[in-house]
Amino acid sequence: MMTSHKFISRLNWRQILIHLFATWFFMQSFFILSFLHDLKGHEVFTEKGQTTSFDELRLVSLIDWMFYSPYIGLLVAFIISLSISIRKKWFWINSLLVFILGCLFKRLDFDGWNYLKNIFLAPGKFLDPHSAWYYLVNGLPMLLIGVLLFFSTWTNRFIDLKRAIINNKH
Repeated sequence: MMTSHKFISRLNWRQILIHLFATWFFMQSFFILSFLHDLKGHEVFTEKGQTTSFDELRLVSLIDWMFYSPYIGLLVAFIISLSISIRKKWFWINSLLVFILGCLFKRLDFDGWNYLKNIFLAPGKFLDPHSAWYYLVNGLPMLLIGVLLFFSTWTNRFIDLKRAIINNKH
């Protein structure tokens, strides 16, 4: 049985923090890229769309995609984080904590997107906001940042520093 001291000592705050950032990027990029599902979906929210081609099923589908896509990104990020933890023999609870924190931040609307979206949507600022390029130019770099945070040799060495420090003490 694991004591609470041993449990706490196995937590790796570096991994939790880096994987939480990577997860955030996955969640936001999945949200942005979800708009590729229905590029003309904005018509549903405009007066023109409501008077000429209002479609209740389309509206429900659009809202579902917008709501569930960050959680799908969270789940994908969790699977990546967990697989990295297992492969590198890191404590798997770290990945579970990242998943729980990501859920909480999203559900409580504490993910900071309202403040940071102007920065991360800037690459597509000069593109038509109803084109596929707009969403690709804004979403793919965020996905790339998330992937780099998960798989970069530098970040993984930084996470492993805790284990190296502990091993040198013994």
